[in-house]
Amino acid sequence: MKTIIPCVVVACAIAVSGSRGLMVGQAPPTDLQSQVDTIFSRWNRTTPGCAVGAAVKGRIVVRSAYGIADFERSIPNTPTTVFDAGSVAKQFTAFAVLLLERDGKLSLNDPVHKYVPELPDYGAPITIRQMLNHTSGLREWNVLATIAGIEYGTFENGYGQILDLQRRQRSLNFAPGTRWSYSNSGY
Repeated sequence: MKTIIPCVVVACAIAVSGSRGLMVGQAPPTDLQSQVDTIFSRWNRTTPGCAVGAAVKGRIVVRSAYGIADFERSIPNTPTTVFDAGSVAKQFTAFAVLLLERDGKLSLNDPVHKYVPELPDYGAPITIRQMLNHTSGLREWNVLATIAGIEYGTFENGYGQILDLQRRQRSLNFAPGTRWSYSNSGY
């Protein structure tokens, strides 16, 4: 895991610095791919790796993969390798929600029931803010799935099945906003 983090950081830095340095209408440097290959040369067939991609104005300028995706089967990463982003996705989800708030499309103080009416009425409204801050009281979906005998990664209908698990809960772990408890269910 420690090896993968520098890949993500470097990839983000390349994407940001690479696109910021270009003037409108200017083509990206032709040696950009070789620069990226040099940066990622440490990641090879003996290391975990990553996939790197960058686009400028909708045109792909870098598309590469480095290192191994699966050591047990000796499968290398490819530009199309799918990575489980796990909890890293929460940062982007929260940012997207904040952009929606900035654009006036929602308020962090809105009850989540306004957008997800399938959730039961637990007697106290749960706000978007509480979901983002892990203070909603919603039960952890992966614990509910385990109790229901559903093995992680085997969901037949994805998030619909997760929502169904939440829908069957008659109460929360605690009143919204009264405690903090890390919960993937809010995201």
